[in-house]
Amino acid sequence: MGSLRDGKTNSSSGRRWCAVTGGRGFMARHLVAALLRSGEWLVRVTDLAPDVVLGLGDTEDVLDDALRDGRAVYASADVCNLDQLIQAFEGVEVVFHTAAADPSKNDQQLHYKVNVEGQSKNYIF
Repeated sequence: MGSLRDGKTNSSSGRRWCAVTGGRGFMARHLVAALLRSGEWLVRVTDLAPDVVLGLGDTEDVLDDALRDGRAVYASADVCNLDQLIQAFEGVEVVFHTAAADPSKNDQQLHYKVNVEGQSKNYIF
């Protein structure tokens, strides 16, 4: 499986690196698969979990193959932690932001922290 250090550049292929935050969420899994299938992007999958856990299904197969051959790497990062984001986004040209607080948790402080504080303080638009 690729590591963050392995995935900084790939100038020989001409493909550029992008990052997808919330990379294991429903929308992000499909976005990651589409980016990989396009052949135009190398993908840094960022998520809060310490390791990537693959399930069954077509989008998981695409990511599994990409992690094995270096077209994708996984980086654990909290969108509320600027230092983690700086490290996770090193060498990427584009960030697709799909991270959000777990909607099943009815915790307004958590949603505010992630969706307002984390995103507005740690992302440059």
